[in-house]
Amino acid sequence: NCIVASVKPLSTIYNAKSIQLKPLSTSDWEYIEMYSDFLESGGLLSQVSVVYPLQILELRLNVVVDDDDEGGGGGGINGRRNDELLVKLQVLESGFGDLEIDDDDDDSTIAYSTSSSSSSSFDSLNENDSDEENDDPRKIKSKTMNT
Repeated sequence: NCIVASVKPLSTIYNAKSIQLKPLSTSDWEYIEMYSDFLESGGLLSQVSVVYPLQILELRLNVVVDDDDEGGGGGGINGRRNDELLVKLQVLESGFGDLEIDDDDDDSTIAYSTSSSSSSSFDSLNENDSDEENDDPRKIKSKTMNT
């Protein structure tokens, strides 16, 4: 079985400023956790940032380009080794306790507890937070992984 695809060069390729991974399932979260060192060290971007003619590229990723720029025209994106790699937080139905996302402010914030009676305490990852934002010890500011 052979799949034939038509390939043409893109007229516009933008340099990415950041790349966002959105885990869609519990197994995606586990994969990101297992390979976090690889992702943070730029391993993913160093492998897929350049595609050459006749290259066979097998990925286990669902790639979505969010083009907010009206004049973007659907061009490609060039991911480089030093680009920011962000993991988008979302609510999982089961598997990791209670995971909640607080969308009240501009920063993505998660609150996590293993059970309703748990009183685990986490330090905030953002040192510039005010005391008011640190009232709930379960709140953790999302961490940006630089590659």
